[in-house]
Amino acid sequence: YDLAVAYAGPMDLISYFILNKVRAKKRAQWIHFDIEKIGFNINFAKRYYKYFDNIFIVSNEARAQLIKKIPQLKSKCKVFKNVVSEAELIKKSKEYNAFNDKYDGTRILTVGRLTEQKGQDIIPNVLKRLIDEKINVKWYCVGEGNLEKKIALKIKENKLDKHLFLVGKKLNPYPYFNECDLYVQPSRYEGFCITLTEAKIFKK
Repeated sequence: YDLAVAYAGPMDLISYFILNKVRAKKRAQWIHFDIEKIGFNINFAKRYYKYFDNIFIVSNEARAQLIKKIPQLKSKCKVFKNVVSEAELIKKSKEYNAFNDKYDGTRILTVGRLTEQKGQDIIPNVLKRLIDEKINVKWYCVGEGNLEKKIALKIKENKLDKHLFLVGKKLNPYPYFNECDLYVQPSRYEGFCITLTEAKIFKK
């Protein structure tokens, strides 16, 4: 190959495999997560990352974190943001209607795995405060994950079944982006959040 990229992570096996088992003119490590929050093996990185031609990182902040941990990698570290095709997303957003009711209030959208990292378990408490303040709002969560039952229980406890909807996984969530009024990402931490870039495309 001309270029082999250790893309998924943090998974030391993939980095090791690209360096030692793939024949390529250039090899790159691509980091798209927060090394402060996810199980990042500093000793492994110190030992092996120096053999990559480039280390691409999704944000300036994430680059600074890595250089702070392993200063000797500074010359190899470059920022390479997630690539998102605006034309493709706009096209997909017209494939179906996300909302078929005649609701005229504010629709809030959150997209992502239902996990501790992504923070959707925060939503019921926030939404209850909005409802208590007489704000006309519905909140839709697209995605699935291990917090689904916990969130569903909070919905029931707070009597939010007419205001908070767990939509489930959608291969094409872009009609939801297109038709919502507001996009909220309650993540506790991120490397560089693709859904925020996508929400910007739809001017949310």
